[in-house]
Parts: sequence; structure tokens; C-alpha cells
Amino acid sequence: MVKISKPITSLDSFPTHNKNGVTPSITPEQMMDLCLDEIYKILGKEKVGMTHDLVDIVILRMDIVPTFTYRQVIERMSRDDRFEIAHGQICSIKGTDPVELMADRLSHRERT
Repeated sequence: MVKISKPITSLDSFPTHNKNGVTPSITPEQMMDLCLDEIYKILGKEKVGMTHDLVDIVILRMDIVPTFTYRQVIERMSRDDRFEIAHGQICSIKGTDPVELMADRLSHRERT
């Protein structure tokens, strides 16, 4: 399960959770495309997540050093027909309400 985290403090920062990963020989756009494909797969199971947490998870799984900022990923996601983005922080699959899904998740956590 994807952890729920605090909001991104700086959307213009580069994800730094994988400083020792591989630097792929692809463009930042191609790298973002691969990351978005992986985020979409995660959201198919998890339904909702904090955008920066999903980016960090994917970067670690792919073992890459990103060449894009969180803001660039969020902007790309907002133009991608597969995603719904709320306030740049919460994302889900198109046709769902990420805020409502997150509220449901938090409510469920409080009950358990």
C-alpha cells in the first residue's frame, strides 16, 4: 500500500530519494512517460495517492536518477487523459475524485 505523506514542500525540487540510481540515456520526457506508466499501474490497485509519494516509489523501483522536477511530472499528469490531479498533491485515475478517495482512505484508517 502506498503511504500517505505530507504535501510537497517544493514542487520545483528534483526527487532525491534515489541518488545512487542509474542515470538513463533517455530524455526527461521519455523518463516521465515511463514513470507515468508505472504510476498508472499503481493507481490501478491503490486507487489514490499523494503525487510525490508515487513519483518517489516509481523512481526507486526503476532505479533511476530523475531529470525532472515534481512540478514537471504533475504538469505532465494533468495533461494525460489517464489521471485526475487535485491541487498538484493528490492523484487518481481519470473519472474518479482524488480528494474523495483520499478522504475515504483516511476515514478508513481512523476506523481501524
